[in-house]
Amino acid sequence: MLRYLILCFVCFVGVMAGSARSFVQNLEAELWDGLCIPTNMPAGTSPKIEMSSGVSFRYCFENKPWAVGHFIQNETHSYIDKISKDTFSASIASFGLMTEYRRKIEPGIFAFMSMGVAAEKIYGDQLDKWSYGLMPKIGMELDFMRVSFYYHMSRERFDTFGLILGLNIGSEK
Repeated sequence: MLRYLILCFVCFVGVMAGSARSFVQNLEAELWDGLCIPTNMPAGTSPKIEMSSGVSFRYCFENKPWAVGHFIQNETHSYIDKISKDTFSASIASFGLMTEYRRKIEPGIFAFMSMGVAAEKIYGDQLDKWSYGLMPKIGMELDFMRVSFYYHMSRERFDTFGLILGLNIGSEK
């Protein structure tokens, strides 16, 4: 996954350096980190707050409120059995496509909502499988900082709710 992130970053920088300005000014990347908590767990367990991190690359259509792109996200789904005190943990690596709608509120301040569709690699305690999921997200962008909430719905019932803080690079708005 690290190799994929580095390749995406190198490609993004290469496109920025070698392309016409009209295309490049509409590209942006977002790096984010945050907290997530599982929402559906077996009875007799309590959730454990974990980390979530990711990157997305988007193309913002000129003079339109829409953007499209792809994202990579890694999050952990953990809970603790209340009786035995055992911890169950699964990591979910998501690779997906997303679309985003933005609304300008003030200069430099945007509200946005997006929907992502992802293929997921789930691995952890005796788990190693592929799945798919949906990830709606809503938030605010203040110049280059983004604060958003998301709900990750996984086919394998590893659903999480999260709060993320992101750094937005690129795209002259």
